[in-house]
Amino acid sequence: MKLSFVSNLIISDKLKTILGIILIMMIPIVLLYNSSIDHTIKITFLANIGVLSVLLWYSFTTNDLNLGNVFVVIFFYLFFIIAPILQLKDGPDILVNTLPYDIQKVFNANVLVTLFLSVYTLAYLISRNIFSNIKIKSHIVFGKTVNERSNVILLILLILSFIAAITALLEIKSLTSVLSVLENYGNQEDISENLIRRKVLYNFPLALFVYLRIYKEKVKGKYLLYLIAFLCILITKNPLLEKRNGLGATYLFLLFCILEPYLRSSRLQFVVFFLLFVIFFPISSILTHQSFFSWGSAFENVSTITHIVDHFQQLHYDAWANFIASIEYVTDSGMEFGRQLLGTLFFYFPRSLWVTKPQPTGVEVGNFLIGNYNMWFDNLSSPLVAEGYVDFGIWGLVLYAIILAGITYYLGQTARKTDYLEKYAAIYVQCSYLFILRGALMPAFAYTIGSLIAIYLIPKMMEFIVKLVGVRFQLVWRSV
Repeated sequence: MKLSFVSNLIISDKLKTILGIILIMMIPIVLLYNSSIDHTIKITFLANIGVLSVLLWYSFTTNDLNLGNVFVVIFFYLFFIIAPILQLKDGPDILVNTLPYDIQKVFNANVLVTLFLSVYTLAYLISRNIFSNIKIKSHIVFGKTVNERSNVILLILLILSFIAAITALLEIKSLTSVLSVLENYGNQEDISENLIRRKVLYNFPLALFVYLRIYKEKVKGKYLLYLIAFLCILITKNPLLEKRNGLGATYLFLLFCILEPYLRSSRLQFVVFFLLFVIFFPISSILTHQSFFSWGSAFENVSTITHIVDHFQQLHYDAWANFIASIEYVTDSGMEFGRQLLGTLFFYFPRSLWVTKPQPTGVEVGNFLIGNYNMWFDNLSSPLVAEGYVDFGIWGLVLYAIILAGITYYLGQTARKTDYLEKYAAIYVQCSYLFILRGALMPAFAYTIGSLIAIYLIPKMMEFIVKLVGVRFQLVWRSV
């Protein structure tokens, strides 16, 4: 009787999973049915829907609890299925990035996306089967002295957070006006110029928040420190100083940390962040594109459904169109044979020393569109599939899918099996996935590394130094 009850419960759980996936995937299928897209292109979109369904099914049924996988599914669902279907539904002659519509190019691009997703899914499943028995070492809290050490490091991070907040306030004050900031919003920023200040210094309040979470049971006045950390984060991470992608990683990270005790299943993780990106982000764009005094009238004059649909037809969702442009760019100019990857890995070399340092791939493709079509700016996104294809063609696309799968698995395991800095560093990288997947890879990689320097590397160095000083002090005290 008991076994029968458990069996029925499992069947019911699997039925819920199937119904949930069908409900999610029926949205693009209905959109395809009501569009004028060519039937061969519809089939390629259905293939991508099928691969994502397999990945979701596996994630839900195994309760994978891998936030990276959640964002991979959401990114390709929104940027490579929903957005292009809405952009093509009325049969446009021109794509959102001014590239002329060509059925053969669209077909080829969608097939390559299917290949990328299939390789990623297969590589991820193989990674889980091969490495599932390997234990990732958890860090041991350092006995009785941890409270003293953590207090010293918290004090240093608190001081650095105040310095970051004051610097941010001075930078905001130095701006001529809020209007000028809004007018220049979205312009390309120099990686080397902004990396140290905006990605390292301005992330110290986030590092303070992380350290408070690690030692929350051992810190006196933790709620006051949490309040200070949040206030400093609001000062250093806002639309006046940071682009939307940088803000997204920070506030997704904070949201996940707050909701983490309640997100105990892969389904719940997916539902929360899926609704966030499908509903909240499009609606919030009404506010970000209007002045404060016109928010009320903006909501009165805009239909919610219409605004969501329009949101996915804008240049914010140009990743799919830019992938098609990247394929044409390779046909016209040839592969880069790892040149773009070298630029990404060695982003910290200044152009004054590396004269031939490549531009981000989005800039290269943007200049191609400017020179051959009617694109008006070059700071375009360049999705990871495009990065792999531009460097090494189809083999690069396959290679990047395998690497992404391996990294996603490792980050997921690290986020689950440790309670130390590595856990939060892994979660932060996962929360940066949409930025990394959308690209371009060079600035996404550079800014993510810059954030990790503040969140992970510098606190690690502080721990080592404080531990070393403490040991030497004890040796000197004993000798005396």
